[in-house]
Amino acid sequence: MFKNMRLGALCLACILFILIVAPRTAQTASNPFNPAPGSPIITGTGATFVATGDLNGDGRPDVVVVNTGANKISVLLGTGGGSFLAPVNYTVGNSPSDVAIGDVNGDGRPDLVVTNSGGDSLSVLLNVGGGAFSVPSTIPMTAGLGPEGVAIADLNGDGLGDIVISNDNSNSVTVFLSTGLGSFVPGGTFTTGGSPSGVVVADFNGDGKPDLATSNNDGTASILLGTGSGGFLPHTDINLNPSSTSSCGDPDALVAVDLNGDSKPDIAVACTGGTVSILLSNGNGTFATPVSYSTISGTAGSGPEAIAAANFDGVNGIDLVIADSSNSAVFLLNNGNGTFSTSLACQPAGNGAFGVAAADFNGDGKPDIAVSNAIDGTVSILLNAGTISTGAGTCTSSGPPPPPPPANFTVVVTPASVSTTAGTLVTYTVTVTPGVGFSEAVALTCSSAAPASGCSLNPKTVTPRGSAVTSTLSVATNFTSAGGAIFGKAEPSQIPLSHPNKALYAMFSLAGAGAFGLVFSAKRNQNKRRRLLGVVITILMLSAILLALQGCGSGGIKQRTPPGTYAVTATGTAGSGTTAQTASGTANLVVH
Repeated sequence: MFKNMRLGALCLACILFILIVAPRTAQTASNPFNPAPGSPIITGTGATFVATGDLNGDGRPDVVVVNTGANKISVLLGTGGGSFLAPVNYTVGNSPSDVAIGDVNGDGRPDLVVTNSGGDSLSVLLNVGGGAFSVPSTIPMTAGLGPEGVAIADLNGDGLGDIVISNDNSNSVTVFLSTGLGSFVPGGTFTTGGSPSGVVVADFNGDGKPDLATSNNDGTASILLGTGSGGFLPHTDINLNPSSTSSCGDPDALVAVDLNGDSKPDIAVACTGGTVSILLSNGNGTFATPVSYSTISGTAGSGPEAIAAANFDGVNGIDLVIADSSNSAVFLLNNGNGTFSTSLACQPAGNGAFGVAAADFNGDGKPDIAVSNAIDGTVSILLNAGTISTGAGTCTSSGPPPPPPPANFTVVVTPASVSTTAGTLVTYTVTVTPGVGFSEAVALTCSSAAPASGCSLNPKTVTPRGSAVTSTLSVATNFTSAGGAIFGKAEPSQIPLSHPNKALYAMFSLAGAGAFGLVFSAKRNQNKRRRLLGVVITILMLSAILLALQGCGSGGIKQRTPPGTYAVTATGTAGSGTTAQTASGTANLVVH
């Protein structure tokens, strides 16, 4: 008897788990990167590049954003947990391009250096403590034009942070050596490949002297070995397009980091043609033949603009992330030997993702990312949930998606208002008018806010080729999902609740009832009292389950449309994904 009761309780527990826990578990998706509280943060027009560092000495990473369109930079001090204080803006030169963080005057506090491509100058902001900065001083670029990339490092061994700039318009890099007083002396200009975009500093030949690497828009990377006194030997160029299967169209940003665990700095170049090019170091200033990896994942990854490196998945060494103009952050996870898995696109960033930097913003030991969004004028702080992996596929954000581009067409519903009695069919005209040059197909959908109503469109797709086109929108009231219309006075209590998993619940419930029947029928050779008790318990369980299903929703067709004024909306969509254009029109439905 008691054994049977224990078996029955176990079966009941299993049924409850299936009905309650399992569906919820199946519906819960893990987002590898999620917006921090308050993200995205408005910084300024044209938020293009972003850098991170501890600017106020509190042990928390802070963020600096370059607002190219506003001629300003924004400083955001981290408060822990992934949150930041309100941005503090500093005016710099014309069309700032990039920013570097480092101590250039030897006081132990990180300063800021900004390249201003529109004014051929540098802005130097000295840290005065607490994460605040002095009024920028300006250094004119007399020996180089179009300053773009910037790095800070001790290039001559005096313990002070020097500056190196890549000059996009003069095929060179320019060095400024620090005096330790916040001022600089020219250290020389050195030729590179054509139109250098980014520049990094690392010891590529193992001699203890800092070397330089640039990513050049002519499809090469330049390596300049350092002399140790602030000078550099003539550049050696590496072709980033060695074969049809390994290419790098329009090299942009780059990072220098050990990607294969041999303690030698390798190079990863973000190529705006949709790849990342990997150059593994030989340790003597030369590199293996570049290997490229596609950054394209679905509709994302076709326009890499910036790159950062960190161990995002916690295994197999340093991974890569790019900011992509499709509003995405695209990750390439390291296999542990400097090769990379299929790219994973995340789309929690803002509109026009352009810059990216990595740091642990919430102190949980996992690297997070900051993405600057040029179109939105914001920076997105995306916290690492620790779940990204090669099996994660395309990841999405729990936050709102970026806004769609403005539609080049309009949707109007006429007449503006229609009066009717419940149970009748009414029609509207939906007019789609194209903008200049628009000739795409527009898919139409409709919705009605009236209870117990339905709508349809004929045709459902229209193509405006230089002139307006129309579709007929029909709305039925006293309408049920089964396709019927019923008449009479509406009663709010008659509107049934829906239960999307009713069929699944019924299947598991009946299976559970059958399980109970089997448990007790197996004891048929026992005394009559036990058999009777088994039958009673089985009947009670079946009754309880059927009552539960009834409570989940009757599913009947008792819906009626009550009097009132309701919105009827037609929506047109052209294209798909992040480039989809959407426009809507609305009219009123007055039910008497």
